[in-house]
Amino acid sequence: MQSQTEKTWIPAIRRRDEPVLLNSWLRTAYQDQYHQEILLLPRGIHDFKYLDGSVVFEANDLGMFEANLAERLSPDYLEFIIRRCRTESDRLLRTAREIESEAPYDSMTNVELLSLFTTYSSDVIRVMPFLAGMVILEGVLGRKFQDKLATHAKQREIEADAEVYLDSLMFPREKTNPSLALIGLYELAAEADSDSSLRELFDLEATKGLAQIREKSPAFMDRLDAYLREYDWMDMEFYTGRPVPAVELFARIAEVIEDARNRLARIEQDIKQAEQEFERASDKLRLTPELRAFIDLTQALHYQRQYRADALFKAGRDVFELMTTIAERLGVDYDALISLTWPEITDSLVKGELTVDRKTLTARQTDYGMVIVDGVHTFVTGDVLAKELASLPRVEEEVKELQGSIAFRGTYRGRVAIVTQPDEIDKVRPGDVLVSPMTSPYYVPAMVRAGAIVTDEGGILSHAAIVSRELGIPCVIGTGNATHVLTDGQLVEIDASGETGRVRVVEE
Repeated sequence: MQSQTEKTWIPAIRRRDEPVLLNSWLRTAYQDQYHQEILLLPRGIHDFKYLDGSVVFEANDLGMFEANLAERLSPDYLEFIIRRCRTESDRLLRTAREIESEAPYDSMTNVELLSLFTTYSSDVIRVMPFLAGMVILEGVLGRKFQDKLATHAKQREIEADAEVYLDSLMFPREKTNPSLALIGLYELAAEADSDSSLRELFDLEATKGLAQIREKSPAFMDRLDAYLREYDWMDMEFYTGRPVPAVELFARIAEVIEDARNRLARIEQDIKQAEQEFERASDKLRLTPELRAFIDLTQALHYQRQYRADALFKAGRDVFELMTTIAERLGVDYDALISLTWPEITDSLVKGELTVDRKTLTARQTDYGMVIVDGVHTFVTGDVLAKELASLPRVEEEVKELQGSIAFRGTYRGRVAIVTQPDEIDKVRPGDVLVSPMTSPYYVPAMVRAGAIVTDEGGILSHAAIVSRELGIPCVIGTGNATHVLTDGQLVEIDASGETGRVRVVEE
């Protein structure tokens, strides 16, 4: 067995603001028993680090996980994973709704609150194997499909680079919740823009504007309320956010109202274009029924990948009142509560008082790490965290050009705005190049302002790829280290017109 010093640690992505609570559920789900039962794999993840936003895998451990997936990979296994992920996600959503129906919680005893929290945690943990598992599976699947497509083209002497057609073939045609929410936002804005008396209300301050809408246009207010009931969970990324309030929805409509109808028309045009590109690629490569079935499974896998994240965020919204009640019962606020592990919350409810000292809790809220070595986990802060961060491989910072995959084609020149966590999205001004480790529904308000998008990670089925296509703006994904080597305000050129996406720093 390797010692920690002999292990090769690979920084994979940066994902700020994952709370301790989330990673404690994840750590439990990484155990072999959950991966064996839920993913039908022989082992879970034994070596992993989350260090103040940096997600780190151990090379051999990750390699074994990928090898196990590659060995199982087949149409039957993909169908199983898609079906199982849906089942576990739906179970979590049902549980969260049932818990929400138990509100108000003020009159409940600690034992009753504990019962609800334990039931919820159990179902969250069963979704967690799909969190990293889906991402790793997508990479294994993408490489296999690329090989199958290249072999197919060679055997049939098709004079075309099959890789060029990957994004057209694998891009999902079924719309995910982030896409539907974005379209719904534009539809509300377009409706408001078509009524002059309603349009002028969006020039007011949000609270005053909403009061006027409620008084003068109750039917439109009903549609705003319906939108919030459907999508107010989309800022609950990994439990760190809050349900979207009406004033925030008002502000988002006001931001896109002038261009909403054009954006809707462009989305409709892009849908038709995507369908045409798919058919052209299919005809050019003379796809067999087997390859078409493989493509269908790949697209379904992507949809389920987004669905399982949506389930976590929706469920977090539904139990938000329960969590705030537990926090009050333990004498802390919500942000402090999610800085506890789920066993610590359980223990505190049993004993009727906070069992973690407040100094530790405060340190975790500032920054923290979770280290799993050979299956043994530790949460670290302070000097121990600093030592872990210092041991990570250094990222080259003197880079004038980055390369990545093209998610949506086009060229653009603009100023960099780096966003590594949701509370930084207001940094993005109209026309900026949004540079992020990855994007999520939380980032949509910034994405609608951006002129182009660049991410460290992600594939052609990532959230950034989906939304950039809806927005019709150039997007380069999977650059690896854009957030490390670029700086705020830097002028860059995005070239997503060739076979490889390029991001060049412009000398001024």
